[in-house]
Amino acid sequence: MMGIGAKLHCIVALLAVGTVGCATLNKDDCVNADWRTIGYQDGALGKVAEVIGNYREDCAEHGVKPDLNAYLAGREQGLREYCREANGFRIGHSGKIYHGVCPGDLEYAFKVGYRDGREIYELAADIRNTERDLQKKTRSLDTLDEELSLAEAELISDGVGSERRAELLLRTRELAIDIGTLQNDVRRMESDLSVKRDKLQALRDSSPYL
Repeated sequence: MMGIGAKLHCIVALLAVGTVGCATLNKDDCVNADWRTIGYQDGALGKVAEVIGNYREDCAEHGVKPDLNAYLAGREQGLREYCREANGFRIGHSGKIYHGVCPGDLEYAFKVGYRDGREIYELAADIRNTERDLQKKTRSLDTLDEELSLAEAELISDGVGSERRAELLLRTRELAIDIGTLQNDVRRMESDLSVKRDKLQALRDSSPYL
C-alpha cells in the first residue's frame, strides 16, 4: 500500500511535471528490486527522472534505499529506446505530452517525429470538432426551415387576422435572414472541412509511420 508520504510526493509530481500515473513499490518490490531494469523500463516509457523519488518514499518505509546509479544507468538505456523518431511520431499522433526527457543527441529527431504526429492528431481533432459544429448548424437550419414553412402556411391560410398576419410577415423575414446566415456558415464550414480533410489525407499519405 502506498504510504502517506509517497501519496503526497506523487501528487506533487503530477502537478509539477504532468506525469501520467504514479509508480509504487511494495516491500517485496523494494527488497528484490533490480534498479537497472526498473530504470530501463521507466526510460523506455519516457517517464521523468523524478519518479525515483516515489520509489525512495515507498522503499524508505521498508528500510530499503534505491540504487540511484543503477536506476539512472538503466533509465538512460531506456530513453535511447524511447527517444526514437518513430516513437516521437507515435507519442504525438496519440495526443500524449512529451515531457522533455530525451538527451540532446536524440531530442531533435524525436521532436521531428513528435511534431509530425502531433500535427496529424491536432488536425484530426479539429476536423472532428468542425464536423460536430456543422451538424449543429445543419440541425438548426432544419429547425428554422420547418418554422418558416409553418409560418408561411399560416400566413396564406384563411381566417388570419391583420395583427397576426403582420406578426407572421415580420417573423418570416427574420427567419429568412437567419436561414441565409446559417446557409452561408454551412457552405463555409463544408469548404473548410474539404480543405482540412485533403490536408489530413496528404499528411497521412506522406508519413513513413502510417
